[in-house]
Parts: sequence; C-alpha cells; structure tokens
Amino acid sequence: AARIPSPDGEIVIVSLAANSQVSPQKRSITITRPAGFAVLPAAVYLSGTATEGASIQMKEVSNGVFESYTSLKPGDYHFSDKADGSGTNYYIDDKGVLQMGAGNTTVTAAKKAYRIILNFNVATTNITGINSVGLYMSAYTTEIGTLDYIGNGTWENPKIPVTFFQFSWGRDQRYKFILH
Repeated sequence: AARIPSPDGEIVIVSLAANSQVSPQKRSITITRPAGFAVLPAAVYLSGTATEGASIQMKEVSNGVFESYTSLKPGDYHFSDKADGSGTNYYIDDKGVLQMGAGNTTVTAAKKAYRIILNFNVATTNITGINSVGLYMSAYTTEIGTLDYIGNGTWENPKIPVTFFQFSWGRDQRYKFILH
C-alpha cells in the first residue's frame, strides 16, 4: 500500500504486484497505540542511593518484561539500559507508570525486600513488598520456618531442620517457598 498526499487528505492505493487500484471512497481511521516503548531495552539496570549498591542487572523474563528481587531503602532510584547509566534512562512516575527520561523514583519507607517487575511493552510497573519467605513442606502441609533476606536477591536460613516424611511408597522430599 502507498500513501499519496492530496489537498483534501491522503489517498491510500492498494496494490497486488503490478495491479494497483485507487478507491473512489474516502474513509478515516484513528489508531490508538497502547502506552509502551517502540524500542525495547535489551538489558535493564537498577541504580541509585535507594538500592543495594552498584547497578543491579534485572532479569528479562519475557520480551520487554524485566524482574528483580532486591531491597530498597530511603533514597532515589532509576533504571537504565546501560550498567554505567550512560544509556537510555527510565523512572517510575507518581502514578506507577514507567517513563523515559532523567527522573528518579523516591523511596521514603524503611529498608525492605521487593519484587520489581517492569513491562516496557505497556509501560507498567509492579512493585510488591516481601515481608518474609517461608519454607513449606508438602508432606506436612505446613510452613516449617522462615528465611532471612541477606541481599542480592537471596534469602537464607541454614538452621531450619528439614526432615523428609517417610510414606509407604517412599520419602516425600517436596517443598515450596512462600512469599508473604
């Protein structure tokens, strides 16, 4: 298809190989594109005074969607497609929308672990505070202990006694982690 400008608007010519036709009818169409970015970053880094340290690379969980488990403390943070911050920068505005630019997002709450999800396809964010992580044993259908956040997206508790339950068919070694 080709567009040809005319004094009263554009005309669309549709073609199939060498056969092209101009329609005598004129119509207009309005296309609304959802919020999002035309160019998706290949990598995303979290930086700023509210973070755990130097640039933290987020994990790409699907095309244009990035995730990180980290802690945030009072201060500012932003995102970039380069580890040193020299690339395209992003921030979360006061409505929770992902924006391109040199802005920052401010944290005023006490230090806490979070799951951060950025979706560049539709410019959305999802930040969920994590109060604790529990170890759930399937055979007992109960949570047998909690893990402590030690930094860098890692929870740990080396002192949870784990005893696998012996059924007639064998030992049940299934377990899960529960985020509260």
